[in-house]
Amino acid sequence: MYKMGVVVALLLATGNTAWNVYTAQRSKSTVAVVDLQRLLQEEIDAGARLHLEATQRLQRASVFNKTLERALNQLQAENADGVVLVAPAVLSGGRDYTDWVRRQLKTLSGDAGAAG
Repeated sequence: MYKMGVVVALLLATGNTAWNVYTAQRSKSTVAVVDLQRLLQEEIDAGARLHLEATQRLQRASVFNKTLERALNQLQAENADGVVLVAPAVLSGGRDYTDWVRRQLKTLSGDAGAAG
């Protein structure tokens, strides 16, 4: 039963994402694509190189999450007529803003080591 629920949830999420992309493209809105998985992996790798204590890792993760949220909110604000989607949700089209978000992470956190 659990697997069925997961499959249904994925189908609903995929359908909703596809509909968002379709309606954004029909209205000539911008589809901003961000590879969050890559950004998260870069942050994990950067943190691992620092050999931090558990509390320091939690603090770094909290700062990263808040900074990422601010960067994504800024991206949405600057593309008010469009939608921001994670990379796997967009099969074609859209503009990749991953590098832009990476630069914002560094700028907003003031930490050159954030996200790579």
